[in-house]
Amino acid sequence: FQKFVFLCVFLGFAHRQPLNEVNFHQRKVSNLTITQRHKKEAIAELEEAVRRREAQAMARIAQAEMQAMAEVRNLAVDIVIAASQKLIADSLSPAAADALVDQAIRDLPRKLQ
Repeated sequence: FQKFVFLCVFLGFAHRQPLNEVNFHQRKVSNLTITQRHKKEAIAELEEAVRRREAQAMARIAQAEMQAMAEVRNLAVDIVIAASQKLIADSLSPAAADALVDQAIRDLPRKLQ
């Protein structure tokens, strides 16, 4: 009887072992699938992060370009104003300059409305 029990237990164990090997291989394939999924998710997250960084960099570049253009435009305006002042100062007589100032003072209330 003991031999029979031992034989049953042994055969049961031997019978279960291939199932365990199958389960092991299924778990291994499942783990591989999970690992592949994690890898795909990590790659997708990395690509998204790169796209965000690229968009941020492009926005910063566009902002810097606009700022540089505004600085150039402001500098050009300053140069034109300075040249105009010099030209007017060199070409107007003191009487004509006084007349322009008086006219500007008279026009001021009308222009402020």
